[in-house]
Amino acid sequence: MPDATATATAATALGQLAAFTAGLTPATLPPAVVEKAKACLLDSLSAAVTFGAHPRARAALAAVPHDAPGHACRILGTPHRAAAADAAFVNGVATAATGRMDTHPAPASHPGTVVVPAVLAAAEQAGSDGFTLIAALVAGYEAMCRLGETLMTPALAETFRPTSLAGPTGAGFGAARALGLTPAQAVNAGSLAAQTSMGLNEWAHAGTNEGAFHSGFAARNGVTAALLGRAGAVAAPSVLEGRSGLLAAFGRREAAAGLTAGLGEGFAILAILHKPAPACVYVQTPVQLAEQLCREDPPALEDIEAVTIHVCHAAATYPGCDNPGPIPTQQAARMSLQYSVASVLAASAIRDGNWSDHPDPRAVALAARSRVVVEDAFTAAFPARQSAAIELRLRGRAPRRAEQADLRSLTWPELERRFLLAAEPVIGRSQALAAVEATRRLETLEAVGALTALLAPAAR
Repeated sequence: MPDATATATAATALGQLAAFTAGLTPATLPPAVVEKAKACLLDSLSAAVTFGAHPRARAALAAVPHDAPGHACRILGTPHRAAAADAAFVNGVATAATGRMDTHPAPASHPGTVVVPAVLAAAEQAGSDGFTLIAALVAGYEAMCRLGETLMTPALAETFRPTSLAGPTGAGFGAARALGLTPAQAVNAGSLAAQTSMGLNEWAHAGTNEGAFHSGFAARNGVTAALLGRAGAVAAPSVLEGRSGLLAAFGRREAAAGLTAGLGEGFAILAILHKPAPACVYVQTPVQLAEQLCREDPPALEDIEAVTIHVCHAAATYPGCDNPGPIPTQQAARMSLQYSVASVLAASAIRDGNWSDHPDPRAVALAARSRVVVEDAFTAAFPARQSAAIELRLRGRAPRRAEQADLRSLTWPELERRFLLAAEPVIGRSQALAAVEATRRLETLEAVGALTALLAPAAR
């Protein structure tokens, strides 16, 4: 590459991101970032390992070649293997199908459903060690989170899915780092991946399930783009901020400085939240409040005349969230603020079963008596905080109200408990405990395959 071209490439957003991610070493990654990467990995693994419970994941596996000679990458929670891009696709679908994926709050995207499957597959194919996996995760989250926050607006998110628009670039950068690509190759990978960005939000209105496939497509495209970059494919380095680039396509070119502002001064992965409920991120604070009210004094459902849910503007306007009914599908239940709060009040707790394939008729009835109100103070606090409040109007009793300044993200012990609950029925207790320990000491693993081997059902 001529010097002038190399200089021009380095000045682009992709060039700066590539130089930054190439420099991620044990000396440059703070301990808090390393620990957060492990938490994001464990959170995603607890979802992916439940592969067999999800028809979408089984359909994804049926759609790709697997178990052929040379297939090196694990389909998590199964005995099967596939090529890297196909494994990333299936594992991405399986991770997203649970609804309990991690979240970057500003654009409401879910990096763990895209970056983790892509990076894990690329690292397994390359025989990468545990620290390389950590660095690749940080690289992928940095690229995806920065692009998502720069690109997305509430108006744009009414039509286009944040995970789908930002995900391929994050997956491409993460996979490039896992495969050991040079910065120039990583730029080409990121550019090619960005050019596959797409995902529409009509599913949220229809109550259908293609959102999980969005994650799978993005993960697969990222891995494929990284493999193309390694093979010498060349693509426009200015594809994000250029006059005919991704930001321009969505009317956001004026925000391009956000792609690299403060790069290296902090790490985007530290902003990731781990959701307690297998539902939309915007329902998380309200359902935590509903659970709090139940702990204090469980209200009888028949005594609840009405529920008012106070949220920010982004939560109220995201497709599917302000929906008092009908609730015909599990996906509709996961998106609806009204149903989600009602289901927790009906169960007196946040449980995965609250968002079942057959919505609870008690919760459906209460959702119909619930409304969503935009609170200006909560809108002003967003996205730094996901504030919410709920009010119950009770028959023969004084109203009750609970308010919370932000979503409370799950801690490592809580993520560990969730992983064990999900993994033990699939891989057995001893392997599940060993997988937790391998994740906890990830930077010491000589090969990522030592972890993925634990995530297959034990031979009988």
